[in-house]
Amino acid sequence: SASIDRALSKLVVLCFDTRAEVRNCAVNTFFSCIAGRGNSFTDDQWSTCLCEMVFTVYDKVSAGIGDDATEQATPGKKSRYQVSVHHSRDSAGKQWVGTQALVLRGLCRVLRNFFSKLLETTDDGTGKVNREGQTPWFDDAWNKILGYAFDASTLSGGRDTLELRTAGTELLVLCAQLSCKQGIQAAITPARVGTNMEVINGALRSVRSSGKSNGNSQEPLRHSHSLVTETWRENLFLDSFDVLDSFREHLASDAANLHESGLHHTLEPTQVQVLSKFADEMGKLYECCKNDEFAEDKNFDDDDDFSKLLVAPRPKVGDSDPLVARFVQIVSTVAVESASSPDARFLSQAQRSCIDILRNMASDGSPEALLTLSELSGEAFFVQREADGRAKKGVDILEHEASTVLEQEFSKETLSDDIRVMVTHRILAAFLESLGSPEVAEAGLWYKLLVSFASTGLESAKRLHNRTGSGSKAQLLSSMWEKVTISLNRVLTPMILDGTKVISIPNSEDLVAFVTVVANTAPPRRREEICTIIAQGCSKCLHVARENPSARDDMLRLFTAC
Repeated sequence: SASIDRALSKLVVLCFDTRAEVRNCAVNTFFSCIAGRGNSFTDDQWSTCLCEMVFTVYDKVSAGIGDDATEQATPGKKSRYQVSVHHSRDSAGKQWVGTQALVLRGLCRVLRNFFSKLLETTDDGTGKVNREGQTPWFDDAWNKILGYAFDASTLSGGRDTLELRTAGTELLVLCAQLSCKQGIQAAITPARVGTNMEVINGALRSVRSSGKSNGNSQEPLRHSHSLVTETWRENLFLDSFDVLDSFREHLASDAANLHESGLHHTLEPTQVQVLSKFADEMGKLYECCKNDEFAEDKNFDDDDDFSKLLVAPRPKVGDSDPLVARFVQIVSTVAVESASSPDARFLSQAQRSCIDILRNMASDGSPEALLTLSELSGEAFFVQREADGRAKKGVDILEHEASTVLEQEFSKETLSDDIRVMVTHRILAAFLESLGSPEVAEAGLWYKLLVSFASTGLESAKRLHNRTGSGSKAQLLSSMWEKVTISLNRVLTPMILDGTKVISIPNSEDLVAFVTVVANTAPPRRREEICTIIAQGCSKCLHVARENPSARDDMLRLFTAC
């Protein structure tokens, strides 16, 4: 015990040596020693190791960046041998940044291996969570680690700080993964592929298994903690999640400042890489938390007021809202703010990762993910697409991809009727707001996707109506049918086509299906109103047929449907 303490103390001194090669080697050796001997550490040794050694190393390495920010890394003495140094390490300051990233990665390694052991230090054996106003040393250490991670992940500096920012974001999300109820193992796929091969004398040869192996033998079990320790674990998770939310606020604030300055919000390439790493780790966090911290009421059985969910745009999520709503807001913010350029024709890697998270959540029937996808889709539901299904030029690619994912997930049988009605309501509300939009007018109004969603959603509304009496769900159905009747009236209203004086009712083929499904699913209380709108639609079809002979056949088909 004394020998490892002395060895670590000596390594700490070398960890901020002025020679980059020496200190980097010392940092790696320092954390390797902790990883190798950590299981034998006492609680006091862990406190000394983290609070007096690891934190000292990080603070002094961080201070070294400012001291040698512009000093050249190459020696001043001339040599006949010219050594090329990569631009990311051509100054002492940049090399200190590299060491700082090494320390954060070492800290990740320690937490991955010993989080359960460190968490046990929060229980002093008295059975009390509060110790006369004092908090366990690991709680203070945890918050300091979160501060390091946040500061590193929000740095600027382009490629010079890329490695440090990436390490910071990894540590930031890792803390939440480790402290959630299921732990980080929930994000690791248990499947393994074996080749039954090994290297013998430099050659691959087949080997036989010595015996039957337990399929779960490679999966370490989550350690069972006391009530006190479990309480502190929950606190640590909430602290971690609050810092993740602060990272979202930082991204949104940067974008808002650029917008106020009249500048386009375009991320520099290395920041896209950082956000890609962040989004990848957030996907793993969802796998860790989806059955516990992020569990959702997928049938809205506990909701007595749907007004907040129906407001467009959705209000910002606050600290008092469910964790899953805050998680989705973080993912949504990263997706919106990580575009590679304003007119990009393809998603950035960070955006793709965010869409994959929302797709995964939607596949699990997550109301938050589906509602967020409907909001991210914007006006992409109502504008024409290219013949191959791609977005037309000028249509936001994120909106297009979100609408495509929502279309794929919306028709799955695993979704409840409640969430289908909710999404249909939001889509119809967005449709009514988009009428007259310059973007929609330029790309061309399109009803095919809208009618597809409405058909599925109205069938769900009919089933929900048959098993719902009064209460909040009845109010939800009433609000949705109000949107349906307004939408039906608007789509059956003739309009003058752009660039001409010709009057027509556009997309008549799609409207035939829309009129049919509305008529077949309308509840008794709405039938009279809908019959009146459809009868007026018949008169409008005849009027258009007389005024525009080229549209006569289409209008007669629509007239027949009405």
